[in-house]
Amino acid sequence: MTAKQLRQQVDEQRQPDHDFIAWREPDQEREQIELLDFFLRTTLEKIPEVAEFSLLTLEQLWERLFALQGENLSRHWRKKVEVMDWQVTDSLGRRRVRSCSFRPEGVLAVYEEILAMEGFEQQS
Repeated sequence: MTAKQLRQQVDEQRQPDHDFIAWREPDQEREQIELLDFFLRTTLEKIPEVAEFSLLTLEQLWERLFALQGENLSRHWRKKVEVMDWQVTDSLGRRRVRSCSFRPEGVLAVYEEILAMEGFEQQS
């Protein structure tokens, strides 16, 4: 579908809790995930065609992330803020906990980093 068709479909389907878009160009096998508003403002004008897309909520992206590395991820409330902890092994073999707020930007950053570590880098 063209960029114009995609924008029309997004406008029709979008709900307030849709923070992300998962999309794939026709010549790509792997989908990409971006913040929806960023995609509409910046990326959409740069791509000629989209083969498929889906709108995702923060909870849906968390489920994808958890499917990749659930044993290393957890969510907690700290000082009235929901945070995500990610246990990683550093270059010296030590286990470390990295924390970020459980917000779209933070969850997407961790998702992209995990994909990169597993050899599935997003092409943005």
